[in-house]
Amino acid sequence: MSSIISDYVKLLRLPGLGGLTTPAVFGALSVGVKDLPILLILLLIGAFSVIYNFVLNDWADIEIDKLTSELHESPLVKGTISKKTAIFICFICVIGA
Repeated sequence: MSSIISDYVKLLRLPGLGGLTTPAVFGALSVGVKDLPILLILLLIGAFSVIYNFVLNDWADIEIDKLTSELHESPLVKGTISKKTAIFICFICVIGA
């Protein structure tokens, strides 16, 4: 069970999400937006957008990644997460954003 969770963490790139989702928040802060709900919405939009981009890129590059030795442990390449699940995650992220 923990290996599946680990594969989802890898696919969604959760450890790097914080640094990639904050530019819109910093932009809003720089122009004087201090309303916490608005900043949280911007953070969520950023998170959904980043996850969408990473998962869609991994899905589109599955065949190429199979040819690259260092990417053989990618969740989509080794098959622990299906292509359909990746597209479903993309769909949810588009709706969420």
